[in-house]
Amino acid sequence: MAIQVIADCVTPGDTFVPMQLDDYDGHQHVDVAVANGASRVVRMDVLQQARAHRKKARMGIVAVLATDRDPGQRLARVLGMQYSVSCAAASVPDPILSAALGILNASVSTDILVVPVVHSALNRRVLQCLYPTHTVVLPGLQTQADKVAVLLPLRKQFPLVDRHVYWPYADHHYQRISQKAQALGYRVLPYSVGQAETHSLMACYRVGEQWGLSAAMIGMGLVHDH
Repeated sequence: MAIQVIADCVTPGDTFVPMQLDDYDGHQHVDVAVANGASRVVRMDVLQQARAHRKKARMGIVAVLATDRDPGQRLARVLGMQYSVSCAAASVPDPILSAALGILNASVSTDILVVPVVHSALNRRVLQCLYPTHTVVLPGLQTQADKVAVLLPLRKQFPLVDRHVYWPYADHHYQRISQKAQALGYRVLPYSVGQAETHSLMACYRVGEQWGLSAAMIGMGLVHDH
């Protein structure tokens, strides 16, 4: 049973939240949601409820910023070797709403929620919704301004005791951005990438180690990735 904002995505037992999304008005599709098996129709502030659920569940949130969603899915499979892991799916085009639904639809028993974020100037506010405890930054953020924009909103919005950000040595902005991240209260966890290795693979090892997984277990998760 999940919370859905698109009537056509409702399955039996789901909760339907009618919302105005661009040219889609959920209020006009309540009948469709009910016909698809919605157990109830509720009007709620999805972002506000996501923040409340995130605090209640006390789950670790790993935001993976890259040019595509694959690194996030891979990392979820690796962490899933030892923990109860959910991976947010892009159920709606709006990235902030999609992230909020990922939090709401994760069970309270979830240890780690992995949210792949395809970063762009239009969806930087996704991280303000997520308040991740861990952030993995992969190639795709080309400018120093982009990278700073990832870090800035989190300091004021939701103070976390232990915030991590993973940063590749190979990034030519590494020194300046790392100093900025540390000034904002992050613990920077760098990783290196060899010639025959990919950033996403090495990030999986670095994050996995931080969550207490052995190299052998991480390797098994990566094998299951294929």
